[in-house]
Amino acid sequence: MHLINGRLDTPQCRVSAAFLNRLAADCADEEDGLEHVYTQVDPRGADIVLFLLQPDAAAATAAADRLLRRMLGSEALHDWRLVHHTGLLPRRTDDEH
Repeated sequence: MHLINGRLDTPQCRVSAAFLNRLAADCADEEDGLEHVYTQVDPRGADIVLFLLQPDAAAATAAADRLLRRMLGSEALHDWRLVHHTGLLPRRTDDEH
């Protein structure tokens, strides 16, 4: 599992974290491998963490990019923009040596 942390900005945030979580789930397709999403909103946008089942960091980054851009294509986020997204190292399990 890979974690991708992203930042979405807007002049004034008018949506909830729950709305963005549902939007991510609705915009995700099977190729994205979205397992879970965590979002925290503030007055100027949202920080979003995507938990993606992908074979490697490059595939996870590409899936996050596709998913975030699909989200930004929704009418509800018409004035939002993607500031950045960064891959986080996956946690190793005890059976991975």
